[in-house]
Amino acid sequence: MSENAVGGAVTTTINTNTVKAYANNTKLSAEKGTEVAAKSIKFVESTPVGVSAGTGVAVQGSVDTTVLTDDVFAYISGSEISSDVNIYANNDTTVKTILGGAAVSGKGAVGAAVYTNVITGDTKAYISDSQIKKDINNLIVKADTHESLNVLAASGSVSTGSVAVAGVVNTPVITRDTIAYIDNVDSITNNANISNIDVQAVSNSEISPLSGGISASAGAGVGATAYTLVLNKDVKANIKNSKLKAKTVNVKAENTDDDYSITLAGGFAGQAGVGGAVSTTVFSNDVEAGISQTKITEASKIDVNATNTTNLEAITGGAGGGTVGVGASVNTNVLNNTVKAFFDGGSADVRDAVTVKAQTFDNFKNTVTVSGAAGQVGVSGSVNT
Repeated sequence: MSENAVGGAVTTTINTNTVKAYANNTKLSAEKGTEVAAKSIKFVESTPVGVSAGTGVAVQGSVDTTVLTDDVFAYISGSEISSDVNIYANNDTTVKTILGGAAVSGKGAVGAAVYTNVITGDTKAYISDSQIKKDINNLIVKADTHESLNVLAASGSVSTGSVAVAGVVNTPVITRDTIAYIDNVDSITNNANISNIDVQAVSNSEISPLSGGISASAGAGVGATAYTLVLNKDVKANIKNSKLKAKTVNVKAENTDDDYSITLAGGFAGQAGVGGAVSTTVFSNDVEAGISQTKITEASKIDVNATNTTNLEAITGGAGGGTVGVGASVNTNVLNNTVKAFFDGGSADVRDAVTVKAQTFDNFKNTVTVSGAAGQVGVSGSVNT
């Protein structure tokens, strides 16, 4: 075994895709209808793990950086429609990461793990500037986005000497727009009936991170972990600037965010042990479903629904043990979401009912903030906001 050891594990993934499916300035008439579909399915898996050991000083760092940008567009523009239409844009991303750094030494040990994941891009499905020439059964426009992140980020350090330090930084950021709309589409001029109009924008993010940094030393031990999640999404479904003869009309925008996180830190030492854990989630989403500047005739039912659901469960803990032990944990959740449903301008001739509904559901389940300290002098503190 060498006296001093330094190691590093680094993984970098940068991927950009643009996927398009479209019909432009086209006459569309098909017995079984017209389907325009664009889809992106992405799976990313990485395992940067490293260990350093030395009789003197050992340092080990693991870094994983993932940047994914996917734009998915499905659309019909400037066309004449004489049969059923199904326009579908789908953007699905799955990320699985195991990230770790461990250091063992006789004098001083430092272990660190840094994880950064940025997911961006637009998912759009639409029909614009088009004429419905004949009676059709279905005009369906749907944009669908899904992200799944499963991340284990851990670091550890052990030293029989003076100091051991372990640190983890885990930062996922998701910024995506999911848009579905009908714009400047006319069926009334040609007296063409549409049995069913369905416009949907649906987004779902599932994040399951486990972050932990643990250190042990004969002298001083410091463990620190920081988890920060940022979600910034626009989810919008609209019908605008159109003239439609339709039996049923459904406009739906739906966003669901699921975050189940565990953030832990510990520092244990013969003299002074410090453990600190910080968990921060920031949600800033704009969810909108609407009909604007549109004339709808001979309808039996119109539904406009915008829904945002947040499911958040966080376990955050920091512990310190030694002659002097300090443990601290901070858990902060910031929600700044806008949910809007509307029927603005235009007119609607409806036999049964018009429903315009905006809803938000925030579920904070078993959000626990814990801290502990042991020794001749013990200090512990926790903040949950």
